[in-house]
Amino acid sequence: MEILGVLGFVFAATALVVLAYEHQTDVLRAPYIEGRAQPRNVAAIWDPARAIVDTLIGRLNWNARHVIYLTWLVC
Repeated sequence: MEILGVLGFVFAATALVVLAYEHQTDVLRAPYIEGRAQPRNVAAIWDPARAIVDTLIGRLNWNARHVIYLTWLVC
């Protein structure tokens, strides 16, 4: 029963992420439309979060590079 709950939660979270992505890329509502200002309350949260995520992804890429090289040498 717990597995069904976890699967339901994963499905709901995935559905919400897909909806947010579709809303972001929608031609009529997207923030990249000329003359449309991005709300500052969202940008105030999004910009620092993006900086943190970019740093983490950069470190992950750097660490994964060594693992890939090691795998290449072993094979």
